[in-house]
Amino acid sequence: MLPFSKFKIAGKDDYYNRYSEEKRLISLITLVLGIIGVVLDYFTNGKYYDSTILSVFYVTLVVLLIALIGEISQKEKYRQYFVLGTWGLVLNILFSQLNYPDTSFYTDNFEQVLIRNILFLTAVITLTAVMGGLVHFRLQVAVLFSLLVYYAFNDNTPFIAENFGVLLVSIFGLFGIVLFFIKYQNRFVQDLMMQRKALERKNKEITDNITYARRIQKTILPPDELLQQQVKDAMVYYKPKSIVAGDFYWFVEKEDTFYIAVADCTGHGVSGAFVSLVCNNALNRAVNEFDNHSPGEVLSHTRDLVLKRFEKGEEGNIYDGMDIGLCSIRGNTLSYSGANISLWLIRKGEIIEYKADKQPIGVYVAPKPFTTHHIEVQEDDCFYLFTDGYIDQFGGERGKKFKIKAFKKMLLSIYDKPMKEQKEIIDKTFQDWKGNLDQVDDVCGVGFRVV
Repeated sequence: MLPFSKFKIAGKDDYYNRYSEEKRLISLITLVLGIIGVVLDYFTNGKYYDSTILSVFYVTLVVLLIALIGEISQKEKYRQYFVLGTWGLVLNILFSQLNYPDTSFYTDNFEQVLIRNILFLTAVITLTAVMGGLVHFRLQVAVLFSLLVYYAFNDNTPFIAENFGVLLVSIFGLFGIVLFFIKYQNRFVQDLMMQRKALERKNKEITDNITYARRIQKTILPPDELLQQQVKDAMVYYKPKSIVAGDFYWFVEKEDTFYIAVADCTGHGVSGAFVSLVCNNALNRAVNEFDNHSPGEVLSHTRDLVLKRFEKGEEGNIYDGMDIGLCSIRGNTLSYSGANISLWLIRKGEIIEYKADKQPIGVYVAPKPFTTHHIEVQEDDCFYLFTDGYIDQFGGERGKKFKIKAFKKMLLSIYDKPMKEQKEIIDKTFQDWKGNLDQVDDVCGVGFRVV
């Protein structure tokens, strides 16, 4: 990179600070036309150029090509050569034009060439203004004005003298219109920037608050070590869609019974997180404050507590709640009850599904007591509880859902591995399937061996 490329060539209003696709297109057109213009100018009267004009010509051509590379590659360090290139065009035309009196081109067609170059200069200077280099725009206008005055008082260019007023009004009228729209555009851009900054500030405040809420939500999640202490081998897979989540896992020990649950509350993000706090609290109360023993009894009582909490208020009924799979372990007996979340058991290479009741913890048309299943645990039995965020994730070559069939196949291929390794495979499979697509829902799951 050349040394002068470190400076803001476009001045305090440098165009590349407010770069856009429209300006990039204008710049590309200007650079291509500029290169064509200087090359044609060289071939039409280049043989009459003196060494000064040739130097300006070559420098202009190089700078325009560098700027064109910047536009094509969209690299900022090359883009700033644009205004420098327009200066090359201005000076190239100016010097070659002033050199005409010493050439054989000083004939009847000279005024036509002069008018052509004046129009070309006007276009270049206008585009300089459009691109935002207003400091350079003013200087280039002064150059054009000086050129017009020079030929207005030149006896060999009577056409310029006779039409000086018309040319002046036309050219500077165009510049006035351009500056008016630029000023309007700049004001519009400034308003947009102010709105953007205000939105960024608000977004930061909201994000900071939600991030702090995540710290609060984490306090309701039990430590993984508690599960590891109660079973032979275990893993927890927790992958929120947003900063905070509507899914949660839950472990509680009461007397000689250990409870394990995975829950999926209505919604995700902030709304889901609020619902999870209510449902988690109801679950704790159902176990600790009331004489419930079986998972079915716990879920039925939890439903009553959630419904009471969400009773009709000033803003009407709230129909939120949760799906949940709940297990209790007492000795070698595992009891299970579920609200739309099934329990998966893999025993000796065979997968067994204990189906959940098709009703949520929340408002339901025909609620009934939750069913409890009792399982005598055998050695190396593997149990899994997962929310539906995993199987509902879109991905793969066709962008379809992962689905339950692929989920079962994955579990059967990894169940004999240590839980820590299983977690790594489950996560890698999820990431590979999701690819570049967005995560559609919170994901939460627990896997464990009792004996």
